Parts: sequence; C-alpha cells; structure tokens
Amino acid sequence: MRKRIYTCFPEGKTLAFTCSYDDGKIMDHRFVKILNRYGIKATFHLNSDYFDVSEGHQYPYIKKSEVKSLYQGHEIACHSCSHITMTRGNSVQNINEIIDNRIALENICDTLVTGYSYPNGCYDQTSKEILRSCGIKYARTTKSIYKFELPQDFLEWHPTCHHNEDIFAFLDKFLGIHHAERLNVFYLWGHSYEFERDQTWNQIETFFQKATGHNNVWYVTNGELQAYIEASRRLIFYADQSKVYNPSAICVYISNGERIYQVASGQTIQLD
Repeated sequence: MRKRIYTCFPEGKTLAFTCSYDDGKIMDHRFVKILNRYGIKATFHLNSDYFDVSEGHQYPYIKKSEVKSLYQGHEIACHSCSHITMTRGNSVQNINEIIDNRIALENICDTLVTGYSYPNGCYDQTSKEILRSCGIKYARTTKSIYKFELPQDFLEWHPTCHHNEDIFAFLDKFLGIHHAERLNVFYLWGHSYEFERDQTWNQIETFFQKATGHNNVWYVTNGELQAYIEASRRLIFYADQSKVYNPSAICVYISNGERIYQVASGQTIQLD
C-alpha cells in the first residue's frame, strides 16, 4: 500500500493558532499582557505616522519609544504609514506608504518586517502587486471565512473570524479536530481598542484561557506561519519519494503516517 507523505507543523502538529491586531492603540499594552500570560503569539500591524498621536482620536496611539519593548516576543507588521485605503490611492502614494512604513518599523525594532494588513479591508490585484514589489510576503484581509484553511495566496489571507464573532463555538470546533487530513489554522483578528469600547476584556481573557496550553497546537505569529508554509512548499522530493531535500533556511516537519521526520535546513534525508 502506498504511504502518504504529508507536511506537518513543528513536532508533527496539525493545528496552529495565530492572532492579528491592527492600528497600535494604547490598549495594546493591556492586550499584550493578556497574550503573554497565556503564551499566545500575535502579529501587530502598525501605522508608523501615528506613533505618539492622541489629538483628534478617541483612543491614543502607542508611543514610538515603547514599540520595541511592548511587542517583544510577538511580531510587528505594516498597516501603511497613515492607514491609507489602497484602492483609492495612486500607485506612487501606495508604494511610499508601504516602503516608509517598513523602513520606520524595521529601524525602530531592528527586525525584518514583511507582513501587512489591508487598511479598511480594501485591496485589489494592483494592491497585491504593489505589496509584492515592496517586499511584503503576506497580507491579511478583513473577510472572515469561518474555517481553518491556509491560503493559496498569502497576499490574500482571510482570517477565521473577528473576536466579536462566535469565537467560543469556533474554538470548540477547532480543538475538536483529531484526525486531520489537512493542516488547520485558527486565525483571529481585531483591534485591541474594541475590548475597551465594548467592555469585553473578560471575554477575550476567558477565550485565551481555553485556547492555550494544548500540546497539539502550534502557537505562532502570522509571519512565522507564512515562512514555515512557504518553506514546506519548497521541499524537493525524489521521484520515488525515498528522499527529500530542504533548500530553505527553515526546518520543516513531514510525516508518512507512522513517523515524523524533521528535515533541517539544507538537509537531504532518507524516508522509510
């Protein structure tokens, strides 16, 4: 009988959990503390032009001086400099907004920034082409799909749901997956100021209490997940599947149903 060789998440897991939060308002301080308490990783999409700004906004933005320390252990990503609606802006303006946003965030945190979320959820094919030319590797939309699917195109990455939707029911369904024929990702998104506005801090903390600590779940940032999947898609198998070569810089895990294989960067391994 033929053995199926499937990609796994690290350590042979088939479930992953990731969060994506926009705008960088001061409520991120409280939200990050909750995330850290439960070992949940998140990606924060920030508008660099608004650091230190409070006038004219209901909720102030975080300070530039606290960005690096606040998001330590998480991922920072682009959201354009000034929260521009890409489908209404011209290409030159959009390119400047994205490149300048990347430069600002990379200089502040001394880290590579390759993620994005579409301000106001607006994008089209031209938007995706601009992001690609600016070195952006993935971009989150605001379209909830109520599923746990990985995207075919990471520049059009639809989340599972917003945190104001039926998150507990979706979590029960997610954690109830035991015999996965595919990789499953619970992708939660929102804005931390919504917890303050709606007074739902207790709800999101209860949710993370339930979501955390599962040995079969990989808790990961958006960027880590995207990079891992891209690396897995680059694996090169011998025609008879006796060996596999990993040309990427990221260790990838695969399974033949009986055994989990760890394929290190630059390594060729023998498969049973």
